Amino acid sequence: MRIDNADCAALSKRRIEDINAHIKGTISPSLYLAAYYAPKQYPLSGSNDGLFWCAVTNTYGLFRDCMPRLYGNDNSLIDVFVRNGILADEVAEEIRSIVILVDALRSVYAHNANPTVASNAKAKIRITFGYFKETVPDYDFDDTDDEDVFIIPSFSANEWFCCFESICNCIGNCLDSLDAIIPAIGHDSRKTEITNDWVGIMAEWVNSKFLFSAVKNKLAGQDRFIRNGMGPSNAFVKNEVDELKKRIIEQEGVDLNKERNETEERYTSRCLRMASSRVIHSMKTPALPYDVISMLYDTYHA
Repeated sequence: MRIDNADCAALSKRRIEDINAHIKGTISPSLYLAAYYAPKQYPLSGSNDGLFWCAVTNTYGLFRDCMPRLYGNDNSLIDVFVRNGILADEVAEEIRSIVILVDALRSVYAHNANPTVASNAKAKIRITFGYFKETVPDYDFDDTDDEDVFIIPSFSANEWFCCFESICNCIGNCLDSLDAIIPAIGHDSRKTEITNDWVGIMAEWVNSKFLFSAVKNKLAGQDRFIRNGMGPSNAFVKNEVDELKKRIIEQEGVDLNKERNETEERYTSRCLRMASSRVIHSMKTPALPYDVISMLYDTYHA
Protein backbone atom coordinates (compact mmCIF):
# COMPACT_ATOMS: atom_id res chain seq x y z
CA MET A 1 0.00 0.00 0.00
CA ARG A 2 1.33 3.44 -0.89
CA ILE A 3 0.24 7.04 -0.48
CA ASP A 4 1.19 9.96 -2.72
CA ASN A 5 0.79 13.71 -2.29
CA ALA A 6 -2.80 13.70 -3.57
CA ASP A 7 -3.85 11.25 -0.87
CA CYS A 8 -2.42 13.46 1.89
CA ALA A 9 -4.56 16.50 1.13
CA ALA A 10 -5.10 17.02 4.86
CA LEU A 11 -1.43 17.95 5.13
CA SER A 12 -1.21 20.03 1.96
CA LYS A 13 -0.12 23.65 1.91
CA ARG A 14 -3.19 24.52 -0.16
CA ARG A 15 -5.50 23.12 2.54
CA ILE A 16 -3.93 25.36 5.18
CA GLU A 17 -3.95 28.39 2.89
CA ASP A 18 -7.69 27.89 2.29
CA ILE A 19 -8.37 27.86 6.05
CA ASN A 20 -6.20 30.94 6.55
CA ALA A 21 -8.12 32.76 3.81
CA HIS A 22 -11.41 31.77 5.46
CA ILE A 23 -10.24 33.20 8.79
CA LYS A 24 -9.01 36.39 7.13
CA GLY A 25 -12.31 36.99 5.32
CA THR A 26 -14.61 36.05 8.19
CA ILE A 27 -12.94 37.00 11.49
CA SER A 28 -9.98 39.33 11.03
CA PRO A 29 -7.42 40.09 8.26
CA SER A 30 -4.54 39.69 10.73
CA LEU A 31 -5.44 36.24 12.08
CA TYR A 32 -4.57 32.79 10.71
CA LEU A 33 -4.35 29.16 11.75
CA ALA A 34 -0.78 28.50 10.60
CA ALA A 35 2.18 30.53 9.32
CA TYR A 36 5.14 29.61 7.12
CA TYR A 37 3.91 26.05 6.52
CA ALA A 38 6.17 24.41 3.94
CA PRO A 39 5.53 20.64 3.90
CA LYS A 40 8.33 18.46 2.61
CA GLN A 41 7.56 16.68 -0.63
CA TYR A 42 6.84 12.98 -0.47
CA PRO A 43 9.39 10.94 -2.42
CA LEU A 44 8.15 10.16 -5.91
CA SER A 45 9.53 6.67 -5.52
CA GLY A 46 10.40 4.91 -2.34
CA SER A 47 9.22 2.67 0.43
CA ASN A 48 6.29 3.30 2.70
CA ASP A 49 8.92 3.68 5.41
CA GLY A 50 10.15 6.95 3.87
CA LEU A 51 6.63 8.14 3.14
CA PHE A 52 5.55 7.42 6.71
CA TRP A 53 8.32 9.43 8.33
CA CYS A 54 7.81 12.27 5.86
CA ALA A 55 4.14 12.42 6.86
CA VAL A 56 5.12 12.45 10.53
CA THR A 57 7.60 15.28 9.94
CA ASN A 58 5.07 17.37 8.01
CA THR A 59 2.38 16.89 10.63
CA TYR A 60 4.73 17.82 13.46
CA GLY A 61 5.85 20.91 11.58
CA LEU A 62 2.25 21.96 11.02
CA PHE A 63 1.09 21.55 14.62
CA ARG A 64 4.21 22.53 16.54
CA ASP A 65 6.14 24.97 14.34
CA CYS A 66 3.45 26.78 12.36
CA MET A 67 0.36 27.03 14.56
CA PRO A 68 0.21 29.67 17.31
CA ARG A 69 -0.33 27.46 20.35
CA LEU A 70 -3.14 25.37 18.96
CA TYR A 71 -2.69 23.10 21.95
CA GLY A 72 -0.47 23.31 24.99
CA ASN A 73 -0.27 23.27 28.76
CA ASP A 74 -0.92 26.99 28.97
CA ASN A 75 -3.64 29.09 27.38
CA SER A 76 -4.15 27.91 23.78
CA LEU A 77 -6.51 28.40 20.86
CA ILE A 78 -8.23 25.12 21.69
CA ASP A 79 -8.86 26.37 25.23
CA VAL A 80 -10.35 29.61 23.88
CA PHE A 81 -12.64 27.79 21.45
CA VAL A 82 -13.85 25.30 24.07
CA ARG A 83 -14.29 27.95 26.76
CA ASN A 84 -16.54 29.96 24.48
CA GLY A 85 -18.58 26.95 23.37
CA ILE A 86 -17.31 27.17 19.80
CA LEU A 87 -15.57 23.78 19.77
CA ALA A 88 -16.92 20.60 21.38
CA ASP A 89 -14.87 18.98 24.15
CA GLU A 90 -14.65 15.67 22.27
CA VAL A 91 -13.24 17.37 19.16
CA ALA A 92 -10.72 19.25 21.27
CA GLU A 93 -9.68 15.99 22.93
CA GLU A 94 -9.26 14.34 19.52
CA ILE A 95 -6.96 17.14 18.42
CA ARG A 96 -4.95 16.87 21.65
CA SER A 97 -4.60 13.10 21.18
CA ILE A 98 -3.28 13.52 17.66
CA VAL A 99 -0.79 16.20 18.69
CA ILE A 100 0.52 13.93 21.47
CA LEU A 101 0.74 11.01 19.05
CA VAL A 102 2.65 13.01 16.45
CA ASP A 103 4.98 14.35 19.15
CA ALA A 104 5.77 10.77 20.18
CA LEU A 105 6.40 9.57 16.64
CA ARG A 106 8.56 12.55 15.75
CA SER A 107 10.58 12.15 18.95
CA VAL A 108 11.45 8.56 18.03
CA TYR A 109 12.35 9.56 14.47
CA ALA A 110 14.17 12.88 14.97
CA HIS A 111 16.10 11.97 18.12
CA ASN A 112 17.60 8.77 16.76
CA ALA A 113 15.78 6.45 19.16
CA ASN A 114 15.62 2.88 17.90
CA PRO A 115 11.91 2.00 17.95
CA THR A 116 12.63 -1.74 18.28
CA VAL A 117 14.38 -1.50 21.66
CA ALA A 118 14.37 2.02 23.12
CA SER A 119 13.95 2.36 26.86
CA ASN A 120 14.06 6.15 26.68
CA ALA A 121 11.14 6.14 24.24
CA LYS A 122 9.02 3.70 26.25
CA ALA A 123 6.40 6.21 27.32
CA LYS A 124 6.16 7.73 23.85
CA ILE A 125 5.82 4.33 22.17
CA ARG A 126 3.17 3.39 24.70
CA ILE A 127 1.18 6.52 23.83
CA THR A 128 1.55 5.78 20.13
CA PHE A 129 0.45 2.15 20.34
CA GLY A 130 -2.33 3.13 22.69
CA TYR A 131 -3.74 5.28 19.92
CA PHE A 132 -3.33 2.70 17.13
CA LYS A 133 -4.61 -0.06 19.40
CA GLU A 134 -5.34 -3.21 17.37
CA THR A 135 -4.05 -2.01 14.01
CA VAL A 136 -0.37 -2.56 14.79
CA PRO A 137 1.80 -5.55 15.68
CA ASP A 138 1.65 -6.85 19.24
CA TYR A 139 3.97 -5.35 21.78
CA ASP A 140 4.95 -6.27 25.32
CA PHE A 141 7.61 -5.95 27.99
CA ASP A 142 10.41 -8.48 27.96
CA ASP A 143 10.56 -11.31 30.49
CA THR A 144 13.03 -9.59 32.80
CA ASP A 145 12.18 -7.56 35.86
CA ASP A 146 13.62 -4.42 34.29
CA GLU A 147 10.61 -2.30 33.42
CA ASP A 148 12.84 0.20 31.63
CA VAL A 149 13.35 -2.27 28.78
CA PHE A 150 10.48 -2.06 26.35
CA ILE A 151 10.49 -4.34 23.32
CA ILE A 152 8.37 -4.26 20.20
CA PRO A 153 8.86 -7.70 18.63
CA SER A 154 8.05 -6.68 15.06
CA PHE A 155 8.26 -2.95 14.34
CA SER A 156 7.43 -2.20 10.72
CA ALA A 157 7.31 1.36 9.44
CA ASN A 158 5.51 0.05 6.36
CA GLU A 159 2.69 -1.24 8.55
CA TRP A 160 2.76 1.95 10.57
CA PHE A 161 2.42 3.97 7.39
CA CYS A 162 -0.72 2.10 6.45
CA CYS A 163 -2.04 2.89 9.91
CA PHE A 164 -1.05 6.51 9.45
CA GLU A 165 -3.68 6.83 6.75
CA SER A 166 -6.24 6.89 9.53
CA ILE A 167 -4.20 9.56 11.31
CA CYS A 168 -4.19 11.69 8.16
CA ASN A 169 -7.95 11.28 7.98
CA CYS A 170 -8.26 12.33 11.63
CA ILE A 171 -6.10 15.38 10.95
CA GLY A 172 -8.36 16.25 8.04
CA ASN A 173 -11.41 15.88 10.27
CA CYS A 174 -9.83 18.13 12.89
CA LEU A 175 -8.98 20.78 10.32
CA ASP A 176 -12.52 20.53 8.98
CA SER A 177 -13.82 21.04 12.52
CA LEU A 178 -11.64 24.11 13.00
CA ASP A 179 -12.66 25.44 9.60
CA ALA A 180 -16.33 24.86 10.41
CA ILE A 181 -16.23 27.01 13.55
CA ILE A 182 -14.89 30.07 11.72
CA PRO A 183 -18.34 31.35 10.64
CA ALA A 184 -19.60 30.77 14.19
CA ILE A 185 -16.85 33.00 15.57
CA GLY A 186 -17.50 35.59 12.87
CA HIS A 187 -21.16 35.92 13.91
CA ASP A 188 -20.78 35.34 17.65
CA SER A 189 -21.67 38.20 19.99
CA ARG A 190 -18.36 37.50 21.74
CA LYS A 191 -16.36 37.87 18.51
CA THR A 192 -14.33 40.76 19.90
CA GLU A 193 -13.48 38.85 23.09
CA ILE A 194 -12.54 35.70 21.16
CA THR A 195 -10.50 37.72 18.67
CA ASN A 196 -8.64 39.50 21.49
CA ASP A 197 -7.79 36.17 23.11
CA TRP A 198 -6.62 34.81 19.75
CA VAL A 199 -4.46 37.89 19.16
CA GLY A 200 -2.97 37.59 22.65
CA ILE A 201 -2.02 33.95 22.06
CA MET A 202 -0.46 34.87 18.71
CA ALA A 203 1.46 37.72 20.35
CA GLU A 204 2.93 35.42 23.02
CA TRP A 205 3.83 32.84 20.36
CA VAL A 206 5.53 35.44 18.15
CA ASN A 207 7.52 36.92 21.04
CA SER A 208 8.65 33.62 22.54
CA LYS A 209 9.50 31.87 19.27
CA PHE A 210 10.61 34.56 16.83
CA LEU A 211 11.80 37.69 18.67
CA PHE A 212 15.55 37.07 18.50
CA SER A 213 15.66 35.65 14.96
CA ALA A 214 13.30 38.31 13.58
CA VAL A 215 15.34 41.16 15.08
CA LYS A 216 18.49 39.59 13.67
CA ASN A 217 16.85 39.36 10.26
CA LYS A 218 15.74 43.01 10.55
CA LEU A 219 19.25 44.18 11.40
CA ALA A 220 20.82 42.11 8.63
CA GLY A 221 18.90 44.25 6.11
CA GLN A 222 20.45 47.48 7.32
CA ASP A 223 23.03 49.17 5.09
CA ARG A 224 25.83 48.97 7.67
CA PHE A 225 25.67 45.18 7.64
CA ILE A 226 25.04 44.87 3.92
CA ARG A 227 28.11 47.00 3.12
CA ASN A 228 30.54 44.91 5.16
CA GLY A 229 29.04 41.65 3.93
CA MET A 230 28.61 40.32 7.45
CA GLY A 231 25.48 39.98 9.48
CA PRO A 232 25.14 41.20 13.07
CA SER A 233 26.72 39.07 15.79
CA ASN A 234 24.49 37.27 18.26
CA ALA A 235 25.86 39.47 21.05
CA PHE A 236 24.89 42.60 19.12
CA VAL A 237 21.42 41.22 18.42
CA LYS A 238 20.94 40.35 22.09
CA ASN A 239 21.77 43.93 23.06
CA GLU A 240 19.26 45.21 20.51
CA VAL A 241 16.57 42.85 21.80
CA ASP A 242 17.27 43.93 25.39
CA GLU A 243 17.03 47.58 24.35
CA LEU A 244 13.77 46.91 22.52
CA LYS A 245 12.31 45.23 25.62
CA LYS A 246 13.44 48.15 27.76
CA ARG A 247 11.72 50.70 25.54
CA ILE A 248 8.54 48.63 25.36
CA ILE A 249 8.43 48.41 29.16
CA GLU A 250 8.97 52.16 29.46
CA GLN A 251 6.02 52.89 27.19
CA GLU A 252 3.63 50.07 28.05
CA GLY A 253 4.41 50.27 31.76
CA VAL A 254 2.47 53.52 31.93
CA ASP A 255 -0.77 51.53 31.51
CA LEU A 256 0.44 48.15 32.75
CA ASN A 257 1.55 48.20 36.37
CA LYS A 258 3.75 45.49 37.75
CA GLU A 259 1.78 43.19 40.02
CA ARG A 260 2.83 42.39 43.55
CA ASN A 261 5.36 39.51 43.67
CA GLU A 262 5.44 39.43 39.85
CA THR A 263 8.85 38.51 38.43
CA GLU A 264 10.65 40.81 36.02
CA GLU A 265 10.47 38.11 33.36
CA ARG A 266 6.71 37.77 33.69
CA TYR A 267 6.19 41.53 33.71
CA THR A 268 8.36 41.92 30.61
CA SER A 269 6.36 39.17 28.90
CA ARG A 270 3.07 40.95 29.66
CA CYS A 271 4.40 44.25 28.31
CA LEU A 272 5.63 42.52 25.15
CA ARG A 273 2.29 40.80 24.74
CA MET A 274 0.43 44.10 24.97
CA ALA A 275 2.76 45.79 22.48
CA SER A 276 2.65 42.91 19.98
CA SER A 277 -1.13 42.59 20.35
CA ARG A 278 -1.50 46.25 19.45
CA VAL A 279 0.64 45.72 16.35
CA ILE A 280 -1.34 42.63 15.29
CA HIS A 281 -4.67 44.43 15.73
CA SER A 282 -3.44 47.24 13.48
CA MET A 283 -2.42 44.97 10.59
CA LYS A 284 -4.63 44.63 7.53
CA THR A 285 -2.79 41.55 6.30
CA PRO A 286 -1.96 38.26 8.09
CA ALA A 287 0.25 39.05 11.07
CA LEU A 288 3.18 36.82 10.14
CA PRO A 289 5.78 36.69 12.95
CA TYR A 290 8.63 38.40 11.13
CA ASP A 291 6.31 41.20 9.99
CA VAL A 292 5.02 41.71 13.53
CA ILE A 293 8.51 41.93 15.02
CA SER A 294 9.64 44.26 12.24
CA MET A 295 6.76 46.65 13.00
CA LEU A 296 7.40 46.28 16.72
CA TYR A 297 11.05 47.21 16.21
CA ASP A 298 10.19 50.23 14.04
CA THR A 299 7.57 51.42 16.52
CA TYR A 300 9.46 51.11 19.79
CA HIS A 301 13.14 51.18 18.82
CA ALA A 302 13.07 54.32 16.66
